[in-house]
Amino acid sequence: MDERVAQGNLAEPADRLTELRRLGDELRDISRDAGILALLEKEPDFSRLEITVSEPQIIGPGEYRSLELPVDVKILYVVRDGDTREILKVGETTSGRPLVARFDRYQRAADRLGKRVESEVRIPRSNPFPEEAD
Repeated sequence: MDERVAQGNLAEPADRLTELRRLGDELRDISRDAGILALLEKEPDFSRLEITVSEPQIIGPGEYRSLELPVDVKILYVVRDGDTREILKVGETTSGRPLVARFDRYQRAADRLGKRVESEVRIPRSNPFPEEAD
């Protein structure tokens, strides 16, 4: 099928379905691999960013108030599927209104998709975004 697409010939619907099923089978096999699961469980290596960060705090999207952060503090976070531990999003935001809006959005998405998500939140001990320094 890849050759046909490369030559500009569109795949037939039956070919697309077969390819989709093949990819699904491969993804299921990968998700059962212990090595892959260990990679998904591994903590991010923030030293590669040349910063130090706090210990992780694991929270659900609606539990951001438990962080008790002062306003305007930068945070780094990893959103994971609470059941499979799959990384769904890695990001940064600022405490206060930006954090509330972002984590509320993640909660709505999780509810809509029927997923349980949790976030690993870390606070940088130094400014990870020097270009934003005053």
